[in-house]
Amino acid sequence: MTSAGTRVALQGLIAATTGASPGEGENRTDGTILKAAAEVISVAGERNLTIDQVAERAGFTRMTVFRRFGSRDQLLRATYARELRLVLEEVTTAAESVSAAVDRAEIIVVQLISSAEANPICIRLVQVEPAAILELWSGRTDFDGQAVGAALIAYLLHDSRLADPLPQKEAELVGSLLMRLVVSLVLVPDPALRKSRAVRRAFLRKVVERILGAEQRSVVRGCDQRRSL
Repeated sequence: MTSAGTRVALQGLIAATTGASPGEGENRTDGTILKAAAEVISVAGERNLTIDQVAERAGFTRMTVFRRFGSRDQLLRATYARELRLVLEEVTTAAESVSAAVDRAEIIVVQLISSAEANPICIRLVQVEPAAILELWSGRTDFDGQAVGAALIAYLLHDSRLADPLPQKEAELVGSLLMRLVVSLVLVPDPALRKSRAVRRAFLRKVVERILGAEQRSVVRGCDQRRSL
């Protein structure tokens, strides 16, 4: 389960993307509409999504959809923010299960790539509308997935509960680099790495160790492991 502190941080990061209040929860109507929008995008793509399609799939009138989200663009932004939040909640839960920064960074990257490859929206956009993915992750629109993901990674790697937390500035740099690595491998997958999860994980581990300078932290991790015995 994601810790309370991380949950609050995640809410704040997503709120910066959606414009909602950090503590504002998702009501049933909004959740149904956003789920329907995600389903429409995964089938028809972003370009072909219409409010009428979403309303019909959600079981509401188009006026209800407009009243809740204001416009098609705002609906798209809220849909992407919701999908990102669901993925990041899973990632943070897995990441908080380890106490070494390099292990946490590895888990984050592996989980993000695996989640993207399994997400129906991401699959559709990568195959048919890669430009839409670039807009979502480059900050060209009001939605900036790169910034949200990088900020969360930085938060998780600066976590004082780690045996070897990164300094804030280093965590921010590493967060940005790791998110760019994730987006690169999702958009331009390496066939050799897709053949085997073990091969890909070993590759990602090497990259993470290079970025974090893991060798310099081996002593700290060894002490942490001995304390856990």
